[in-house]
Amino acid sequence: MYPHCHSLAWDTLESSGRGTVYSFVMPRHPQFPFFDDDYIVGLIELEEGTRLVSNVVDVAPGEARIGMAVVVRFDEFDDGVVLPVFTPATQ
Repeated sequence: MYPHCHSLAWDTLESSGRGTVYSFVMPRHPQFPFFDDDYIVGLIELEEGTRLVSNVVDVAPGEARIGMAVVVRFDEFDDGVVLPVFTPATQ
């Protein structure tokens, strides 16, 4: 629901795949066998204004920062599931 007018209408928009880390956490327990020991779950704000939750990959946990520029990458997991993850953007 759109918070300003409470509309339930929706549409699609092609995203650039670029954004910034709005917030992030590094879960510690319970450990899931399909994730690496240290992983980052980020709230990513896309250039288009939409925010979504995804993993931030290819960055050491101590190097993750709010405001860090990221780009989308699509990773395939078990059973052919493809999910978006975000990697640091190269400047």
